[in-house]
Amino acid sequence: MTVIDLAYARMKPLAPKKDDKTYGFSVVKNGACFELYFADLWTFDDWFDALKAVCVKTSFHDEYKALKILGEGSFARVN
Repeated sequence: MTVIDLAYARMKPLAPKKDDKTYGFSVVKNGACFELYFADLWTFDDWFDALKAVCVKTSFHDEYKALKILGEGSFARVN
């Protein structure tokens, strides 16, 4: 049995393929990438909701748009 430590792993939903009706997401941690695919949307939602409690979602910029820069320093920008 393989155990994968998913704490603070990055998680991103994968776009469904046109010819295939599967839903999936990728989980990346320490350079290792795992892709999980599901045949139906309900199972995908159950897994995604359960894992997002311990993983970091990377779809922030897909869901939100930065309107302006609030501040800028030597190492970072605040949008």
